[in-house]
Amino acid sequence: MKVAIAAGLVLAAYFQSGPLFFMLALAVSLAILAQLWLREIVDHLYATRTMESHLFFGEQTTVAITFSNPGRLPVPWLELRESQPMALRVAQTCDKVLSIGARRQAGLTYTLVGRRRGVYSLGPMMVTVGDVFGLARRELCLPEPRSLIVYPRILGAQELELPALALFGDVRTRRRVVGDPARCGGIREYQPGDPLHDIHWRASAAAGSLQVKQYEPATTIQTMIYLDLEHAGYPMRDPWSAAELAISVAATVAHRLVELRQEVGLATNGQISLPARSAGNQIVQGLKTVETAVTAAPSTPASDQGDEDISVTPAPLKPAKGRAQLIHVLELLARLELAESGPGLRRMLLQTTALPWGSTAVIVTGAADNALLAALHRLRETGLQVVLIVVTRQMASAEITGRARSLGVRLQYIWHDMPVLGAAV
Repeated sequence: MKVAIAAGLVLAAYFQSGPLFFMLALAVSLAILAQLWLREIVDHLYATRTMESHLFFGEQTTVAITFSNPGRLPVPWLELRESQPMALRVAQTCDKVLSIGARRQAGLTYTLVGRRRGVYSLGPMMVTVGDVFGLARRELCLPEPRSLIVYPRILGAQELELPALALFGDVRTRRRVVGDPARCGGIREYQPGDPLHDIHWRASAAAGSLQVKQYEPATTIQTMIYLDLEHAGYPMRDPWSAAELAISVAATVAHRLVELRQEVGLATNGQISLPARSAGNQIVQGLKTVETAVTAAPSTPASDQGDEDISVTPAPLKPAKGRAQLIHVLELLARLELAESGPGLRRMLLQTTALPWGSTAVIVTGAADNALLAALHRLRETGLQVVLIVVTRQMASAEITGRARSLGVRLQYIWHDMPVLGAAV
């Protein structure tokens, strides 16, 4: 355009044409006005993305993008292009052209479905704005994407039977379970032999018969899930599908134990990817943003992305009870990837947190052999209940099944053909 104006000025001077000078002056004035208008738009335009940061498998979420224009000039047109995860999106594209009046808002919404577990990035969001004359436009970019975590699928009883789960928490012990006097769990009818100091006198007066206090146990039976995600632990044609099923099985076990109000922990030799670049290196170009996250669970994940991701082995989650612990377990399971190499399953069993006597160790892996059974027998000798869940299509051999039974290891072979459960790519 500058070249055309310069050429017009040369022609106007050569022909000494007044109308041509007037047209050129008008064009220059409109161009300057368009640039000033565009600068005013960019200085006052705000973008807000409202979304959930966590989804359970199969859930839907609505992402709302809102543009606010508190300035005195309207935005004649604004073109938005939002990048969506291919595994979660419903519509093929997310493009829209908006017009925003002065001191007005406008935006759009789109839906995502948690079809596959993993950590996904929403964005970057590309925005193009222009003036009313169509003489100037500017492309703006929000380089930092927001992260969305999809938890692994929790399988129902009709989809996958886990008979061994019925035995968790029902451990026979030769030790008497001692109640904690500071933790009263309720009252019951007096029975001969109950200590007199346990009588609840107020409750007895109200009920008209002797009532005694019931105390919660001073020690809690714990369960630790050991999830094997080393590539060598799944010697089959499609190790990734088996590993995804193993992750879903671990999530199902954790969910069941939390429902039973038991303490559950998680240890794994899988890997998670962490961004190599810090948030301080990210610069928002040309557009002010206010990011609003409607969180469904604690611990918002990092949304940074570096040039290369770093793969690390996560630290074990110590056993704890409650929904918060379940969310921590599911979030870790959502981030896990199959490791090409790393600490083997038997080494992981030795390095993780020691469990108190009478607790349960649940091992989820893709293969069982005599060496693994020998390592599990050592756990049995320390007073632990051991449940081995093998995720494979192959039938259990009579030798392995018989030896597991003789060692006191509850062995369960599992396979279930399910829809795609893969992590984000």
